[in-house]
Parts: sequence; structure tokens; C-alpha cells
Amino acid sequence: MIEITKELLHQKFSYCPIDIARPLVHKNDSRWTKRGDPSGSISTTSYYQIWVQGKPMLLHRAVWLYKHPGCYYRSEVPPILDHINMNKQDNRYENLRPVSRNFNNFNAKKREGGSSNYRGVHWVTRSEKWVAQIKVEGKNRHLGIFPGTPEGEVAAALAWDRAAFEVYGPDAIPSLNFPENKANYMGLNEYQQLEFGFCDDSPAQQVLDLSHVVLVR
Repeated sequence: MIEITKELLHQKFSYCPIDIARPLVHKNDSRWTKRGDPSGSISTTSYYQIWVQGKPMLLHRAVWLYKHPGCYYRSEVPPILDHINMNKQDNRYENLRPVSRNFNNFNAKKREGGSSNYRGVHWVTRSEKWVAQIKVEGKNRHLGIFPGTPEGEVAAALAWDRAAFEVYGPDAIPSLNFPENKANYMGLNEYQQLEFGFCDDSPAQQVLDLSHVVLVR
């Protein structure tokens, strides 16, 4: 059985990420395709896949094999490749990274139809409060109960961001509710936030009470 290799992919395809979903394009004409046509089609799992030597291969895994300098055989592709921006139809090499299964589950799009607009936050009707929790290694970790107000909802989202950054580090930043709000997930106090210029007009920053802080220049 012939294994799919980097050399074989380079013979058949070129890397051209103009089409972010299908960045590998055919090098030669064939019965079904023409030179320059993007390769791949949507599979039943909603991932793009290609066929090489009569074998199916998920396109993002083929892109990794094609581009990664230390990978030469299909068997060397990491078991789990994460789409950094959570869009599994963005198969550019720059959007891929090897991760653990736990992190791959973490870095998934928020499910539609939840009670909150933020990740890790849900509404408890009985108490009329917002609750924040994060799942780590398959177990839910309770992060706190917050007032049933818009400000409370944001505070709960900030708590989830802090926990996510604590568990997963900088890799978690693109998935945070407020990735731009460094003061929150970096754990800076109010004085440090002012010193480093992290105060802004974002919904997250407005939740913080800075009225008592005096800035001395």
C-alpha cells in the first residue's frame, strides 16, 4: 500500500490560499479537473476532503503535510489539528495548529440558541442570575454566580475568559469573549490597567469600577 507523502502532494498540487477553504489547487489537467482548479469537496462531516491515489484525506491534514517543514508522510501528521479561528472551512496552513483533544473541544464555536451571547455563561431562571462555568478535561468547573443584569452577564463572561486563559494560556486568546481586553485575562489590577493603557470603552472595561483610582503623571 502506497502511503501519501509530501512529495506526492507536491507533484499533484500547488498551495494557493486565495480560496481559504481549498488552498490546494491542481497542477495538471485530468479527466475531472483542470489545472488551477481548487481541490476538495465537502464531506459528510462538514470538513473538506480530497482524494489522493484513490484514498480520501481531510484537506486540512493534507495542507499540513504539504506545508509543514518537518512532516513528510501522512502518518506523521499530528492526530488532532485545530482550526485557530474556529472556522473548520478555513484550511490555510496559517490557521492550523496541533493541539490536545481537550483544547480542540475548548476551541469550538459557541452553540447557537443559548441564553447568553457569551461563551461559558448561562442563565438560571430559578434564581434569575447568570452563572459562569468552564469545561476542563470533560468536567465542568464552576466559576461563580453573577447578578441578573447586562453588567452581570459581562462580568460572568470576563470570569470565563480569566479561567480559559489560566488553563490554556495564550493559545486561548482568539477564543475569548473579549480577546482585546488584556487587562482582564492578564490579571492586572486597576492601577496597572491605567499604567499600561488598557482602559477603553469596551463593554468589558465598563464593568470595572475605576472611579476611585487617581492617575498621577
